[in-house]
Amino acid sequence: MSSNPITRSHVRLTVKTTAAIINLVVILILDEVYGAVARWLTVLEVPKTDKSFEQRLIFKTFILKFVNAFTPIIYIAFFRGRLVGRPGSYLYVFESYRMEELSITMLGKQLIQNNLFEIGVPKIKKLIRYIRSKREAFQEEERQKRLQRYE
Repeated sequence: MSSNPITRSHVRLTVKTTAAIINLVVILILDEVYGAVARWLTVLEVPKTDKSFEQRLIFKTFILKFVNAFTPIIYIAFFRGRLVGRPGSYLYVFESYRMEELSITMLGKQLIQNNLFEIGVPKIKKLIRYIRSKREAFQEEERQKRLQRYE
């Protein structure tokens, strides 16, 4: 452990914050895994129509992602609070901002899922397509130059 008294006083905060961030990362990873599991289970059922397939897939995806999203929040909100502390004895950051695992989990999930997956991933895919098209255009131009030399 560190001999610095400031670092020692914030050990509990660091541990709680790290645990909340790890919890958030696991939730996000399992969200993607559960989407694939829902599709796999629906394919195993072999529904007769596309409509039936979509309905079953939506139901399974909803149930799995609902449980994944809300189980940690319910645990933190109702069960963990009883084991850790009581009202009036909360963990504060910089003596004025209250740091709760629940807020890290909820806000982090919204920020990461909305910004990264819904905005960032499509922008990265668009950038990759743009780079590929430029490279293909350059290769086509080089091929045309080689063909002109032999004509």
